[in-house]
Amino acid sequence: MERIFQRGEEKIEVRATRDGQALRLETTRGVVEFLWDELAPGDYLLRHGAAQHRCLVARLGAERWLWIDGRVHHLQVKEAGRRHDDAHAGDLQAPMPGQVLAIHVVPGERVTRNQPLVLMEAMKMQVEIVATRDGVVAEVKARAGEQVPGGAILVVLGEDGAP
Repeated sequence: MERIFQRGEEKIEVRATRDGQALRLETTRGVVEFLWDELAPGDYLLRHGAAQHRCLVARLGAERWLWIDGRVHHLQVKEAGRRHDDAHAGDLQAPMPGQVLAIHVVPGERVTRNQPLVLMEAMKMQVEIVATRDGVVAEVKARAGEQVPGGAILVVLGEDGAP
């Protein structure tokens, strides 16, 4: 399986091969081989030599949030020839069940790509939901303090110039 992950402006090409519990990742930074156990859906134990790493993965369309040893990594999956149409292009969703801690925008507000819009707490970590493109906030569907299910629409982003 070949994928391109994007973290901010950095693009990371990854070729992964799996044989049972053995996982081999090849990137431009080198090759890493892991043994992995799935403890629960989205909850993994990765072993590399004597080192062990706990990894929690939340997926929403083309987005991934990885919690590895206490650090959160947000990645965007780019795959040639595949589209991710899990939501309307302007819908920003909760990547997993959690509590909305703060809403940083109001309807009619102009936002830029990667601007934080909502702060959530999920799986004992804070997750920022950011604008996927420039635009205008058409609707805010969540409230601070609210518990939301995974996939809940939090903010609807309209086209730039059209709320």
